[in-house]
Formats: sequence, structure tokens, C-alpha cells
Amino acid sequence: MTEQRYAILIASSEFPLEDKLDDLRCPVNDVEGFNEILISKNRGAFTHTTLLKNKPHHKILQAIEGVLKKAGKDDLALIYFSGHGKLNEIGKLHLATTNTVTERLNTTSISVEFVRGLIDISKSNKIAFILDCCFSGAAGLAFARSCVDDELQLVSGGRGTYIMTASTGIQTAMEKEIDQYGVFTKHVIAGLDSGDADYDNNGRVTMDELYRYVHDHVIAEGHQKPMKWDLGVQGELVIAHSGKTPRRDRNRKIRAVLSKYWGKGDLPDDIMDQARKTISMEPEQFTLHFAL
Repeated sequence: MTEQRYAILIASSEFPLEDKLDDLRCPVNDVEGFNEILISKNRGAFTHTTLLKNKPHHKILQAIEGVLKKAGKDDLALIYFSGHGKLNEIGKLHLATTNTVTERLNTTSISVEFVRGLIDISKSNKIAFILDCCFSGAAGLAFARSCVDDELQLVSGGRGTYIMTASTGIQTAMEKEIDQYGVFTKHVIAGLDSGDADYDNNGRVTMDELYRYVHDHVIAEGHQKPMKWDLGVQGELVIAHSGKTPRRDRNRKIRAVLSKYWGKGDLPDDIMDQARKTISMEPEQFTLHFAL
């Protein structure tokens, strides 16, 4: 059976009921940009994506439950959130929505523990949970976005869940005025769109590779440190194609061309020998300026 690939992309940027939550500029752009990559046949090849922009928490939870119940054992389900993250009175992580009131987080926002319950009863063994969370703005050219992810280690009961967050629980994550996307999501999109997150050049981007790419680029840009948890995942969780020709296929084509010209006597033996050695090298043996 062909794998189905589902995504729920949630943007919360407007909070009309709560003066303590500043409106955000990037979340809607974040989900739209990420969605373009996911639905691209040359990248994510997701078969079903749902964009939820500034919806109340109960509508979002219904959509998440619907997708997780629909996804089969071998299907991939991705849940992505961009917006404010807040802790309740006992330190549990909640995701703010358009109807959130901070004094009533438990009944007006998305509890990560509740999402965990939905994940636990899902048949899918391949679930990705990506959070670009924040809970406050800052003056100047950047808006402070703080992600509280300590509780996320409890999200999975070992059902094959991959979690990636914008920063640690005590750091701020940036939403720069000059950028179209939040800093974390900007690099998620860039790594997939360019294919540069495909570190082993096999034509696929795994969640581990994407995290490595995002981690390095976010740290290079500022103070925040993206985090990840790999909970019960067996094998590699592939999120997208990279657009790169897998090395094995590329090497096979190169060998055929070399053999053709060598057979005609157009290539000296020493050049042919060096070419064969080169295409047998591992990726890490190449320099940045010489890679097949």
C-alpha cells in the first residue's frame, strides 16, 4: 500500500481575547511557506495537508484527532505549530490559540499532554511534532519568541514520535522584522527547499538530517539552540526528497560514461583509474569544492 503523508500546520498570530499575548507577524507566513515545501512532488510529496490559521483550540484539536485517526500504521503524520507557548500553573506546556485567555490556559488553549493522548491512540508509527513556539514579543528589530519544551519528553509513549523545537525551554527564539519567517522555520524551509539538508546525498532528507541543518544554521544566526527528541522511532523518518541524485545512481551513470570513452581508447589508463577511485569515495572524503 502506498504511504499516505498527512500534515496539520497550525498558525496562531492573533489573540483578541488576551492583552498579555502580543500579536505575531510570522506564523501565517510560516505555515504557508512550509506547506509549499510539503506539497511539492519534488520535495515533501505530502498527500494531505491542512492549514489552520488563527482557529480556536477546539477546532484545532478536532483536526489533529481526525488526522491521527485517519493515518494508518505505515503513514506519516506531521503536526507543526507556530505561535506562542505558555506554561500553566504546574508547568505543563500549552500552545496559545486565537481564543486563549492566559488565566484559563487549561480550557482555552492546546495542551501538549492532550496531544500526546491523541498520538498514543493513533495507529501511525511515524509521527513528527515540530514546534516554533513563543510567548512574548520584544521591541526593536526582533520579537522575542520563547519555547518551553521541557515537558515534550513526555509526549510519546514510544510510538515512533520525532519532536523538534525551536529552542530550549529557557531560551528566546527570534522572529526578526527583516525576515518573512521565524528564524527556526526559515531554516526548516531553506534546508528542505535547497536540498542542502541532505547530508549524505542519497536524495532524501531525514528528520535527523533536517535537525542537524536547522540546528547549525540557527545557532550561527543567534543565541537559540533547537532541540530534538527521537522517541521510539525505528529506522529513518524521511520528511522530503532533496532533489539530489542519489550517489549510487550517479556513480552508476558516471561509470557507464567512463567505460564508454575508455573502451574507445579516449581516456588514458591513469585517468580512468583515478576516476574509479574518486567515485568510490565516501561523502565525507570530499572537500566542499569537490563532490560527486
